Amino acid sequence: MERRVHRLIKKRGRITNYAFGLTICTLLSLFIPMGWVQAQAVPELTSISPRGAQRGTTIEIALQGKSIRKATALLFSGDGISGEINEIKRQATAVFNGSGVSGNIPNDNRLVAQVTIALDAPLGGQDLRLVTPKGISNAQRFIVEDTQQMAEEEPNSTLDTANMIHLPITISGKIESVDDTDFFRFVAKKRQRLICDVNASRMGSSLDSFLTLFGPDGEKVASNDIANGLDSLIDYTIPEDAEGEYTLQIRDLRYKGGEQFVYRLRIGELPYLDSIFPLGGRRGMESAISVEGRNLAEVKSMQVSIAPDAPLGVQKVRVTTPSGLSTNPHPFVVGDLPETTETEPNNMRDKANAVVPPLTINGKIDLEGDVDYFTFNAQKEQRLIFEVNSRRLGSMLDSFLTLFDAKGEELMVNDDTTDLEAQIDFTFQDDGDYSIAIRDLNNEGGSDFAYRLSIRPLQPDFRIAVTPDNPRVGRGGNTVLTVTVSRIDGFNGPLRFSFPNLPKDFSVSPAILAPNQTQDLITLTAPANAPLGYLPITVTGIGAIQGKRVERTAQPNPIYLTVMKTPKFLLEIIQVNGTVIQSKSMDLNIKAIRNDGIIAPIALSVIGLPPRVTASKSTIPENQSEATITINAGSFVGRELIPVLSPVLTQDIVVNGTATINNESITQSTAAFSLTITETPFVIAVEPVRLSLVLPTSSGEKSETLAANGGTNENNEEPAETESVSKKKTTEAILTIKATRQGGFTDKIDIILTGLPEKGLRISEENVSIPDHETEAKVTLTADANLKPDTYKFKFIGVATINDRKFDVESPTVTVKIIGSAPVASSQ
Repeated sequence: MERRVHRLIKKRGRITNYAFGLTICTLLSLFIPMGWVQAQAVPELTSISPRGAQRGTTIEIALQGKSIRKATALLFSGDGISGEINEIKRQATAVFNGSGVSGNIPNDNRLVAQVTIALDAPLGGQDLRLVTPKGISNAQRFIVEDTQQMAEEEPNSTLDTANMIHLPITISGKIESVDDTDFFRFVAKKRQRLICDVNASRMGSSLDSFLTLFGPDGEKVASNDIANGLDSLIDYTIPEDAEGEYTLQIRDLRYKGGEQFVYRLRIGELPYLDSIFPLGGRRGMESAISVEGRNLAEVKSMQVSIAPDAPLGVQKVRVTTPSGLSTNPHPFVVGDLPETTETEPNNMRDKANAVVPPLTINGKIDLEGDVDYFTFNAQKEQRLIFEVNSRRLGSMLDSFLTLFDAKGEELMVNDDTTDLEAQIDFTFQDDGDYSIAIRDLNNEGGSDFAYRLSIRPLQPDFRIAVTPDNPRVGRGGNTVLTVTVSRIDGFNGPLRFSFPNLPKDFSVSPAILAPNQTQDLITLTAPANAPLGYLPITVTGIGAIQGKRVERTAQPNPIYLTVMKTPKFLLEIIQVNGTVIQSKSMDLNIKAIRNDGIIAPIALSVIGLPPRVTASKSTIPENQSEATITINAGSFVGRELIPVLSPVLTQDIVVNGTATINNESITQSTAAFSLTITETPFVIAVEPVRLSLVLPTSSGEKSETLAANGGTNENNEEPAETESVSKKKTTEAILTIKATRQGGFTDKIDIILTGLPEKGLRISEENVSIPDHETEAKVTLTADANLKPDTYKFKFIGVATINDRKFDVESPTVTVKIIGSAPVASSQ
């Protein structure tokens, strides 16, 4: 399957294109070498400056990050960009004059690279990563534009020190501190329609921008806070009598600043695309799309042809004007349902447009207070989805849907579901005619309040996301991927996962995502002789929808797998798989294979545990190779220690081990381990689980149970029901043993007591049990007067025979505090 080209730019070397539209056999053997690779801190790219460049230029960019000092290449996600790393700058270091002490100053590393952008490079953003001996870094966006570029020059924090610029231009800048503000001066001609457009929050910056435009006389003529998210935009036409020098100011709205407060500011008589209509089209169709915007010259519409096999989903469209400049991108969606366009007037139910589902309606809330009605026929028990696409496609509409029956009675309303878009999911109870109305939540309207309203049956589907996008694995070791599935329109089938371009000698854990599950762990195991380097790989999810095989590619695609040298230690779980009953526990035996004489202790932890399943803390001791982790499938919670059970399922877990070696923290993982939780036939609880008993006085006075603080004693223990007879010198309390039955289990449950002292504290009843079909039994706890005052703990065990096998389960721990009474003084 053909895939997009990824470009590798080697340090001080020639540019090499790696086109991955290759045969599977070729791909399986393709590793891109990186030199000496070892498992250390993951490289992190924190910033790029500037974050973009003009087509047909070569620029110098500064890259900052962590563990990037030995980067060897730049990796771009698209075509048209090349470059090389030409300078490495180190920052401060720390040196001790004795032995046995080392240190480092945690400053970012800085690199400088030369980047060349081709004249035909696609406009827009690409992902930029660094290739380092420690693996592939995370991605940062790099933007290709068609205007000249410049970096702001300090000082420019006043009107008098404003940078002089020539339009059109894109400026890369930074609000460096709380009191920083940047000014730019330029000459504007009369009747010029200036667009001043900030790109900051949209590219991940912390800046909440605020723009102010000053005229030739220094007076403010325009300002803006929010236009695109938190990004500002000023649209200002120069008056006939006011051409001359103008100054533009940018600052943070909240008067904040710092390294992450970067921006890109486009200024000029720039074409700007505000809206298109319709917002999408159907595969295999041609249609005219109207466009509205600023500085578009004579462009009013465009003819769009959509191929029958065009990929479904959102694409971006730009308009290039005769000036040679292109607009901002605007979303355009490709669908596969029949399409129609609303016809006015349809703002009353009796004037509703008649439609036949399934279809997509293209419409627009033109005016304030406008409502669009559509009528249709539905059958009894028919289930339909009414889904709006507007804001996700650049529209200003905040959609609101109302569903009516034939009499005009309101059946259902909805404002926001997914991505702040309205959606109604409704099953009709009767045959008949119905209507759906769409309006703006705030009753606003305008030419840019377009929408696509789809009326359709369920279309079960799924989407997949995978993290991390830059995994690393040592030779012979494992790396862990987290796969998250979004189930759409009721899809609840199992899924399995494949790696079509992973070399065959790699092992993949047999992950199958069961119905109702949305996340799983997958481990990749590298062979001991795997080539060092990195490989772009794809993750594919495979399921069945309506009896047909369906494959979906996980995003992001590709991810970059780096093979490192053999790690300092490896981990494995000795068991093949494990099953544990709810409320029970099991032991996992972990083994470490130590390399290069490593003896450091290895702290163990478990990831991927199902809900309400816990794992004990454990460490493989120094110079040893094994340890045990206990998995508990349920717990007792709250002051009353109510049993809370884990769900019945099978899920993959992974054990991580972390050791500090040469002052560096190194983590390795086991292969994924299949953990199965099975249903318990019953669980046992006790009421109360905490109580205090006061022993009888030596004179035979009546004993008492302490109660304070609203029914509890000073230890937050519940008072027990007690009986005391002055002649018997004992204290008694009634305990209730409760059974929660599951899976149709109704047989008798025998109760055994464990943990009581040999003398002084006992259960009065013999042969305690919970009878068939019943759920509780009461017992009498008796404390003798000669019992030592102390805190005692014990448990009940429920025992039953199930399928000719003994089954037992423990209650929570019952805590009894015995309090002695002082002797009563005799009267003289």
